[in-house]
Amino acid sequence: MSPDQIDIGAVFARKYEADDEDWGRSSGPGSDAFYNIPYRGFLEAFIRLNGIGSIVDIGCGDWQFSRYVNFRGARYLGLDVVESVVARNKRLFSSANVDFAVAPPGLEALPAADLLIMKDVLQHLPSPLIMRYRDEVFPRFRYALITNSYRKLDTPSNVDIEVGGFRCLDLTQAPFSIRAPYVLQFGVHIAEELRTLLIHNPAAAPQAPAAP
Repeated sequence: MSPDQIDIGAVFARKYEADDEDWGRSSGPGSDAFYNIPYRGFLEAFIRLNGIGSIVDIGCGDWQFSRYVNFRGARYLGLDVVESVVARNKRLFSSANVDFAVAPPGLEALPAADLLIMKDVLQHLPSPLIMRYRDEVFPRFRYALITNSYRKLDTPSNVDIEVGGFRCLDLTQAPFSIRAPYVLQFGVHIAEELRTLLIHNPAAAPQAPAAP
């Protein structure tokens, strides 16, 4: 792993280990199965209607809600920077079509697929790294569903942060300026609104995930 990757993994490992109101030894409240019922329903319909055969999920977390998603036989690869989370997921949830791996050290090594999922990930990453995902990663996938906190009480939007921090994101606005539509809006609780951005690259060829 590169030093940057080790730092990111260490930051998020500490969040999983913290026994406090931040994440509380889990992927956090944003991964709660109840709050994600609208997202789950949308994701299942999207997979079905668009003939998705392969999925890469960057920042898959501890699969609190994902365990209930019907991936309809698509090959799924969940990537995370926290090794203990990946090991637990492999033990509990791996199957013929579902696998997990530690995220590779460089963005260029990320495997391709029909669909990229990133939920509640970019909101914790610095703006320059988000722009690298925009320029280097998103174009490699036929579809990308990017979900983040869009509006939250007393929380700034689109400001820069350190790795592991938090702010709301509107990826269609500066400094990110991604030209893509929002296709889903839902609430985690009364004070927070999440939105899912759909990025479509018709020229990207259908693919199966590469081996991790």
